Amino acid sequence: MLRITDSLRLAGTKLRVRRIRLSITVVVSGLLFAALLAGLTMLMGAQRSIEEFDRGSLNSRYLVAQTAIRPNNIEFTSNLTARAEAERTQMIKDKQALAARLGLPYDPKSEPPIMQSFPDSPPYPNSQSVIVQRLIRQETAKLPRLTAAAQWQFARTHGAVRQFSIQSIAANGMLNYMERGIESFDDKRQQNNQPTPLEEFKQQFGSITTIDQSLLGGYLLANANAKPSEIPLIIRYQDAEALLGLKPLDKNASNDTQLARLKELRQKAGQLTFSACYRNPASQELLQTAKQQIQAAANQAKKPSADYVKPDREYAMPSADSCAAPTVIKDNRSAEAKRTEANQHQFDQTFGSAQPEPAQAKFTFRVVGLMPDGIEAAQSDIGSFLQQFLSARLSYTWIMPRGSMTTAAQTALESTIQTANNDQGNANREETLAIYEFSDPNKARSYLAAASCGEGNSGGTGGTDLFAQPEPIEASKTQKSNKSICLPRYVVFASPTGSNSLVNYDAMERLKPIIMWTFIGVTIIAAFILLIIISRTIADSRKESAVFRALGATRLDISQIYFVYTMIVALLTALFSIAAGLIVVYIADNLLASQITATLRIAMTPKDLATTFHFWTIDWIVIGAVALSIIAAAVLACLIPLIRNTRRNPIKDMRDE
Repeated sequence: MLRITDSLRLAGTKLRVRRIRLSITVVVSGLLFAALLAGLTMLMGAQRSIEEFDRGSLNSRYLVAQTAIRPNNIEFTSNLTARAEAERTQMIKDKQALAARLGLPYDPKSEPPIMQSFPDSPPYPNSQSVIVQRLIRQETAKLPRLTAAAQWQFARTHGAVRQFSIQSIAANGMLNYMERGIESFDDKRQQNNQPTPLEEFKQQFGSITTIDQSLLGGYLLANANAKPSEIPLIIRYQDAEALLGLKPLDKNASNDTQLARLKELRQKAGQLTFSACYRNPASQELLQTAKQQIQAAANQAKKPSADYVKPDREYAMPSADSCAAPTVIKDNRSAEAKRTEANQHQFDQTFGSAQPEPAQAKFTFRVVGLMPDGIEAAQSDIGSFLQQFLSARLSYTWIMPRGSMTTAAQTALESTIQTANNDQGNANREETLAIYEFSDPNKARSYLAAASCGEGNSGGTGGTDLFAQPEPIEASKTQKSNKSICLPRYVVFASPTGSNSLVNYDAMERLKPIIMWTFIGVTIIAAFILLIIISRTIADSRKESAVFRALGATRLDISQIYFVYTMIVALLTALFSIAAGLIVVYIADNLLASQITATLRIAMTPKDLATTFHFWTIDWIVIGAVALSIIAAAVLACLIPLIRNTRRNPIKDMRDE
């Protein structure tokens, strides 16, 4: 039997015989595995880098937002219609009696009908009737109610481990930014197609979301706290830029410039405060009346007109820094007019039709955090994709933390807006919001499938018609099995929130079989290439094999020589593929890492801005897997030629040669 050293020496001589053929084999097979190694190494490096960015952010958590809505859309039956008509008749009698006693004019025809209809359509409830509104609220209140506790219990049965509060604060009225503490009474609006950063900042006052403070750690600034008289607020990076008077960066700004801007915003944003004036619709109307009066009086002074009539009350505009109501400087009403107005107010209050009193208040906000969705990274295909795919946000509106950071001013703002909404009758539907956290992505996905139901509505964020009648549909299997939350008239839907963690998890799960089959495919292709070269090498060496046999070498000795030759080829291929793959990773890291780092700093807002992204990593598991695949391919490639070669007759081979 040949010694291993002899096998190595003989195999080495064969390597020098067909160098071009050997080089082509090593390069072609090596490039296949080099591409595989480079892709897997970059994937592992990217995953580890993103995990570093994820520390303390929402992208490492599985969060689901659930919304349950019950619009006041009960069916208005014939009995309910008859009851409403009877109440309307009685109300007209009561109004006629009170109007006669107070000396007020009253026309029964001014009362809206209970039912209304369009041509060629059946009658439907009149939304303008206070009786219809009241009856719908009463009938809706009799239906089973989906409580927050019941929703949480349902979520827990599907694996939820924690719940967080969330509430949208949509003002019935307006919160107007007071630039430098001054309220603008100018009605002019910017007509440009492209609003300025400050104008975009002002548009954010329309809606604010309150979210449990324990979810907001990644957004909060260090040492930023609001005073009791201030409202803590998390705003967008671009809003902080506008308040600080910083010019937005060019889209092609360097990564160092973007990093410097992020650091500057984090350092200075916590010092920012700004004021806003809240006015309910009645206050806005009164302010508009005062402005029109003053303008009419000024026009009369410049060019007197016989048609000019002094108003019942003459108003003065409030101080621009006060957020106060216009004041009456002169009351031109007669005693009779005052008495009539007082009687009318009593009449309206008796029947619940009195208009809300003007309400206004000045609030001061303190920036305590910054969230993404503002500054854009230098845009490229990969930058845009990463910013969209990895951006972590809980809300597209400003956020007020709810928890230990809640201040008296924040409570006052929420109370003021809620009171105004109730005064205007805007509570036309019941809506509950919650965020649930799951420790396992599969449980989160299971809950997403289970917590979705509704009659004639698949859920969504759009408005619901108050008087729309649900289409009769057969309850789905999900609704039948989830009766605890799929109550009559409710629309319940859930969606991932805060991050793309569930999407990322799904992507990785789908990527695993692709990686496995890629490994198998590349190994088979490489084995086929090696099979050709080894078969050719053995065929070219039949005379040599016959001579060895004639000198006393066994079939096993001959097989050992070619097996060692195959292993040397596999080793050369492995070394080439590993070197080539790592070179590709190194080049990609130098070309793309800095740009991706800048993108992730904006999209994921890590606590430590020194965190960097890198494709480069030495993953010995990946390197080992590639090397073993090459060896496996080589072993598979040499089996058939060796088995065939051992069965040949050496005397016949020498005669043929």
